[in-house]
Amino acid sequence: MFRAIRWTAVTLVVSVLSMSNLKAQSLHGCITGSPVKKAALGYYFGDKRLVADSVALDKDGCFVYRGSKMRPGFYTFFLDTTHAFDFFYGGETVSFAGSYTALRAVDFRDAENQKFQEFQNIGLVIQRDFEGGALTAEQAQAAYNERTLAWEQENANTRLGKLLKARNPMGSRTAVEPGGVERWALAYWSELPLMDPAYFRSPFYHSAIELFFDKAIVPEPDTVVAALSVFFDLPKDTAAQKYAVALMTNKYETSNLMGHDKAFVWMVNKFYRTGYAVWEKPDALAKILKKADDIGMNMIGLRAPDFGFTAYDGSAHRLKEALGSYTLLVFYDATCGHCQENMPKFLEVHKKFAPKGLKSVAMTNEVTLTDWKPFVEKKGMLGVAGWINGSDTALDRVTFRHFYHIPTTPMVLVLDKDHKIIAKALAPADLEDFLSKKLP
Repeated sequence: MFRAIRWTAVTLVVSVLSMSNLKAQSLHGCITGSPVKKAALGYYFGDKRLVADSVALDKDGCFVYRGSKMRPGFYTFFLDTTHAFDFFYGGETVSFAGSYTALRAVDFRDAENQKFQEFQNIGLVIQRDFEGGALTAEQAQAAYNERTLAWEQENANTRLGKLLKARNPMGSRTAVEPGGVERWALAYWSELPLMDPAYFRSPFYHSAIELFFDKAIVPEPDTVVAALSVFFDLPKDTAAQKYAVALMTNKYETSNLMGHDKAFVWMVNKFYRTGYAVWEKPDALAKILKKADDIGMNMIGLRAPDFGFTAYDGSAHRLKEALGSYTLLVFYDATCGHCQENMPKFLEVHKKFAPKGLKSVAMTNEVTLTDWKPFVEKKGMLGVAGWINGSDTALDRVTFRHFYHIPTTPMVLVLDKDHKIIAKALAPADLEDFLSKKLP
């Protein structure tokens, strides 16, 4: 299907922009026939559209904006849910006139927005021809590509031309370039206007980040960290850098993909531990640092910390003494609903692979064992070859809880013969699939 850019959005969220030193008078115009007497100025912030400020229209629908909250970027002049239009603000005064009933045909007086409107009209004209049956979807897409490319080439040396070209960060590439993730990342990002503050306040910056980290690279932890390193070392507009730091830290802190906690720890060590993230309050920062410290001991590729524990029969053991060619280390709680459902499934996975060398250490996270002992008996976890049920109720000394980050239960780690963590946080079905490749 033909895809033209849809600029105008109707959902805005109230926000406040930081003050700037730009000209106090940056916008003026008239909208005739408008029943609405107060308009909002919306701007892009990541994948959202926020409100920078509002302006009052006089009886003739005219206004002069004398605020100082506008920074370079793409904006929406928003009257109501169905009456809005977009414009570009680059630091010079924007002037226009239009009718409430025909906002697609706003008459811009400044050269930059005349060019911006020219670009937008490419999509509008082709969309009209497509909807009227004059063009097929394939013809419309081809025509759009051809005409926007011609516009880009004609305006290649202008600020607006560079910004609109950045809507397609892959450029002419159809696949990842060879030469390693660092080279590919540099090729991708170095062609984008990262230093221009208007690029941050556009619909393109956030989407370029999502495209690269979600689709253009393999989501393997070391690859992600290498790509992050290249991206954050490139010079950027200050606001764009801060936004990306918060965005990517949250992305990898909350990711469900195995091993992405390594990227979270990398982000914390680079930006939060060094004092860059000044926007975090001290108590929030302390929690972030502690979480990174906890996760940092249990990342894929690291040696699993050894610890002592007591088996169900009262005998003393250490993790390193219970390891097999592969070892399943499970932390759980007998009163946890997910544990009650999944521990029998983990046990069945163990039984399947135990003849091939798998051993398992199932550690209860409880400090009182009232519920644990009947749970172990009820779930058939006693007397299973290669399966050890362990506990440690001590609160006055170092236990496994000091070495392992257990935000939820059950928490599963797979160790190799060298005691290194090679997988973690797997569901029973995913664990079985993983072990099938290691122990065929």
